[in-house]
This record gives sequence, structure tokens and C-alpha cells, in this order.
Amino acid sequence: KRTLMLAGWFIAVKLAAMPLVALVLVRVLELPPVPAQIVVAYAALPTAPAAYILASRMGGDGAFVAMLISMTLIASALALPFWIALV
Repeated sequence: KRTLMLAGWFIAVKLAAMPLVALVLVRVLELPPVPAQIVVAYAALPTAPAAYILASRMGGDGAFVAMLISMTLIASALALPFWIALV
């Protein structure tokens, strides 16, 4: 249960909080539409697969990281269009 809560927290930060902060910064800086979409989309990307290699090589929990990567990849299919549409 605690692992799922931790995963949920990581996913919420990665796919909700980070794009929200990027969106606020884009609005504050008054960026043009295309650069604004790029910034927000970049913030909403899923976790990089290289994180698994780093976690495994450095003695971390590779299985947990692999699960996070998979979950953020699936969830970002919904998050990316949402955040890009908001820009």
C-alpha cells in the first residue's frame, strides 16, 4: 500500500505539478504559443527510461522504477494532450 501511495505521489508530481508550474511560468513570462506549448509539453513528459538503468546500477529498486516508468508512460498519453490544450 505504501509503495502505491509513493508511486501515486511521484506520478502526480511528474504529470500534474510540474506541468502546472510550467504553465504558470509560461503565462507569467508571456511566451508565444509555440514555445509555451513546448515548455509545458516537456514538463509533462513521462519519466525517462534511463532512470531504470541508473537505479539498477546504483543499487536502487529497479522494479519500482520500472513500474514508475511504465505508469507515467501510460498516464502521459492522457496528460500530454490535456496540458498542451491548456496552453
